[in-house]
Amino acid sequence: MPDVDSPLGYQSDLDRLPIAPTTRDELTRLANCYQSSLDWDYPAGPSPWSREQYESFRSNADTALAALRRELGDSWLVEDRRD
Repeated sequence: MPDVDSPLGYQSDLDRLPIAPTTRDELTRLANCYQSSLDWDYPAGPSPWSREQYESFRSNADTALAALRRELGDSWLVEDRRD
């Protein structure tokens, strides 16, 4: 299903973005890690993550977001839709 909010109609393919391999790897790691934040038996329920896990993930995501924005530059729009 296309991402209707994306001007391209789909999410970005990390392999096609002009970013450093370390940034690409960190974004992939974070995306995979995020999957464990959901209770897949009851996704609408509370996260199985502890407060410390959530805060660590959030901090790592903030760092990765800053790196992504820096590497892509001002000609790219990178939205933070976490909140």
